[in-house]
Amino acid sequence: MLNVRDVTERRLLEDQLRYQALHDPLTHLANRTRFSERLEHALVRAERVQTRVAVLFMDLDNFKGVNDTLGHTTGDRLLTQVAERVQMSVRPADTVARLGGDEFAILLEDVAGIAETAEVAARILDDLRQPFVIDEKELLVRASIGIAVGSRSTSSAEDLLRNADTAMYVAKAHGKGRYEVFEESMRRSMLERLELLADLQRAIEHEEFVLHYQPVVLLESGRLFGVEALVRWQHPRRGLVPPAEFISLAEESGAILALGRWVLFSACRQAAAWHATFPARPDWTLSVNVSARQLHQPAFVREVAQALDESGLPPEMLILEITESVMMQDADLMMARLRDLKELGVRLAIDDFGTGYSSLSYLRQLPFDMLKIDKSFIDDVSVVPAEKELTRAIIELGKTLNLDLVAEGIERTEQLSRLRALDCDLGQGFYFARPMTAQDVGSLLAALSDDDEETQAA
Repeated sequence: MLNVRDVTERRLLEDQLRYQALHDPLTHLANRTRFSERLEHALVRAERVQTRVAVLFMDLDNFKGVNDTLGHTTGDRLLTQVAERVQMSVRPADTVARLGGDEFAILLEDVAGIAETAEVAARILDDLRQPFVIDEKELLVRASIGIAVGSRSTSSAEDLLRNADTAMYVAKAHGKGRYEVFEESMRRSMLERLELLADLQRAIEHEEFVLHYQPVVLLESGRLFGVEALVRWQHPRRGLVPPAEFISLAEESGAILALGRWVLFSACRQAAAWHATFPARPDWTLSVNVSARQLHQPAFVREVAQALDESGLPPEMLILEITESVMMQDADLMMARLRDLKELGVRLAIDDFGTGYSSLSYLRQLPFDMLKIDKSFIDDVSVVPAEKELTRAIIELGKTLNLDLVAEGIERTEQLSRLRALDCDLGQGFYFARPMTAQDVGSLLAALSDDDEETQAA
């Protein structure tokens, strides 16, 4: 007796379940399981044919801000577009995977070495810099990539992926939007970073921070225009830790929200105290840096209003400095947020101008009062002809937009002379003063007030 059964549906279901088990449901890329399998097979093959294998571990920078401000649906659509663009940036035979969240991995087989792999990473980063359009909104995406190259004899699949992950975190620590190649020394750096993160959480709870203030001066006269508040970490074992060592960590962990709030309220209280003590100098200003995460918080405008109200600081004395690249994450939201801040009476400055990707059309629309030229454009302004012309163009742009110009990082007399010749309004840097304690600023204001009184008496 012959028994015939159609198993087509069962096989289709099995194939579907197998596909779902090995692929990311959102982007349809390989998932972590599939990627690990492909990597293990690639290492076996590399040993047999004497080639090398590379892994790129990629994480989107500040992606949480997209989900928080535009919603998870928009975030998912952005991840899908990122996945498509990354796939187009590599060879058809290369494996692109989504490991979870905004983390991606790329497997490159038969690579000659680090130089070839670095070229791929640079191409991916360059391709991602082109705006993504979702619901007629332009979103700019930056990513950090870690690279690990190995073979079966030197690395297991798990080790290679972990090494690339470690290098990616180093790339974030070095400023984001870049790639780094794994080195053994990074393991120790990663452990120190994890220890520092644990210390940072405790430091915020115990307020282990102190503010220093760097003067900003009128370049033509040398007269004090204001001060910029700069946070330092008074670590119980390491002493005074500079912001370069912990701000990026605070950004990634979300600790920047509590830290930024402390800086804002503390600086406003201190500035209000100076204002009450030296009423004869009512026109100087306080600048406070604002992080991307702070600006994306709906409650941020209320926090600024509360800091002004509780301290009694006149709003026109407060300048909020916002990094240029933040503007392009969601221009519509940023425009609305900045206008709400302007309604409080504060002033707004674009910080580190020249390091981001601002659209000139957006710059015309955004309600900024000041433009701070990044130090990188000031370093060689007195000796490199191209830098002179670029700095001149930035200053002329600022003048056209009716913005006050501030040059950051002035350290030499010739830089000052050149910036004066270019008609730059304001400046700060070691040439004038290093960041000072609050007590030193008080002494400076007292001396300036005495000088003003002597001038008036004369």
